[in-house]
Amino acid sequence: MRGRAILGGCRGHYAEDVLDEWVHRPMPAGFSARIARHYYLIAEAGGRAVGFAALKRIAHEVDAVFVVPQVFGTGLGAKLLGRIEARARATGLRLLTLNASLNAVPFYRRAGYRALRPAVHVSATGLRIPCVRMRKALRRG
Repeated sequence: MRGRAILGGCRGHYAEDVLDEWVHRPMPAGFSARIARHYYLIAEAGGRAVGFAALKRIAHEVDAVFVVPQVFGTGLGAKLLGRIEARARATGLRLLTLNASLNAVPFYRRAGYRALRPAVHVSATGLRIPCVRMRKALRRG
């Protein structure tokens, strides 16, 4: 699902070799422990995963929001992000940051995130992905 979301949404914003490595590089050995430490949401439709989002609460960071191309434009990504933000507020966070992939910057702007600077996200597997560092102050309620 993650690979389909990356290829469907990021093509045209990243070189093909970057996309290929991003999609096909295996997840790091400690990934299951990472899931246990952070907050993950999975969206399903027809018994299949069609989206997910993750919050690194200690880092005050939205780690990911991905949806598969079949549900692009349906509002599922915004719903997942809204649930992540609600969880962050419920745990006392008042500010969230994230590294937005280049294609996702408009999505996060519409959700109230402000671009801070160009950045490079270094994945857990060492892949370097150009992105935009963004942040949002969370309102109560």
